[in-house]
This record gives sequence, C-alpha cells and structure tokens, in this order.
Amino acid sequence: MHQQLICMFFAQLTWRDGLRDIVECLNAKPEAVYHLGFWETVAKSTLGDANQRRDWRLREALALRLIPKSRSVYAGEDLGLDLEHTIYALDSTMIDLSLTMFPWATFRSSKSGIKVHTQIDLRGPIPVCVFVSPARMHDVE
Repeated sequence: MHQQLICMFFAQLTWRDGLRDIVECLNAKPEAVYHLGFWETVAKSTLGDANQRRDWRLREALALRLIPKSRSVYAGEDLGLDLEHTIYALDSTMIDLSLTMFPWATFRSSKSGIKVHTQIDLRGPIPVCVFVSPARMHDVE
C-alpha cells in the first residue's frame, strides 16, 4: 500500500495522465525511484490492480484527518497582507474520462468528465472543501 500511495502522490504532483504515463516516468530513472522506496520497477498491471482493490474511502478518511491538523500548523502564517480574516481561493479543474467506461459522466457527445471544485486556505495551500460535480457545471454555480 505504501508504494501505491507514493505512486499516486508522484502522479498528482507531476501531472501524469494515466497509468502508462506514471509507470514510464517512474521507471525512466530507477536510481531516483529507489530513493522513494521502490526496490524494483513499477508494473502498470500491479499499480492498476492496487488502485482497483483499495477502497477510496480509506484515502478520504486520511485526508479528512490530516486537513485540520495541517491547517492548525499554518494558522499563524503571514500572508504579507494586513488582513484580520482568512483568505480563500477557489479553483476548479476538469478531469477527462473515457466515455465508454464512464457513460454517466457525459460532458459532450463524444467526451465525458467530471469537475473538481476546491476551496483553498491561502495560509499554506491547504484544501478546505472539495466538491466533485459533472463537468458541465459552471464554476459560478
């Protein structure tokens, strides 16, 4: 589970576009991957199986416990602005999905996807709220 989590963190931080992209990038420089805790190359099928078997609610529970702890660490961080209250930023990103695998997430006639809306506390870039919606939902809503 540790290696799968490292793979997913790596994928998120480096903007990888799928399992093949993750695996090719990780395996491109084995000596660097060793320092992340991998003793052998990462296989696409192994990573895919791990992602399918592990329940997403475990990661959700971990995030929900870590966010309040992280926010308390950065609560006193100086933003360089003379403001009394917390400042939030809103961001959204669309995640393209395969229309054949996710027909419920129709975005256009030939495309499917979801949109992830995130509210971020600027005192340390920590998400406060994350909302997943159909890709058609406009950011103003």
